[in-house]
Amino acid sequence: MIRRDFKTIEFLPTRRFTANGMPVADHCHGMSAKTPNKILIVDDAETLTFFLQEVLESQEYEVRTASDGENGYATYLDFNPDLVVTDIQMPGISGLDMMRNIRMHEPNVRTIYMSGDLDRYRLRLQAEQRGYAVKLLAKPFTQREFLRLVTNLSDVPPSGRSELLHH
Repeated sequence: MIRRDFKTIEFLPTRRFTANGMPVADHCHGMSAKTPNKILIVDDAETLTFFLQEVLESQEYEVRTASDGENGYATYLDFNPDLVVTDIQMPGISGLDMMRNIRMHEPNVRTIYMSGDLDRYRLRLQAEQRGYAVKLLAKPFTQREFLRLVTNLSDVPPSGRSELLHH
């Protein structure tokens, strides 16, 4: 008979990085069954959109992007995501107007509004917060802040209070 001693081996996650060298969080942390799986990102800043897509895909989300409100609306209808992450101020249709159109089809879609000037839209955002699952993210923001909002959206009821993050 051969006796073998087994040691507990702790597997540490491999550190991953995005194309621009930013570290990507381990996809095993912060995920829950209620967390949205399909995410639409709408922003006219191509670099930010690419970065957010890379971060979310590394967390095993299915992601589509659009560069303005009109394309965002069309992509929403085709993709039917669980969560829309949108800039507010964009050429043509704003993120707020795009979401108003989307809510005619699906009033309970979860939303993260991003802006460098949230105060400018305070009244409209407060109206959104009263009726929908909405979170606010002030630009600039960190990857950690962004992922925290995405993974915690399942805790916000459709008429729940929104959360505001300033960096």
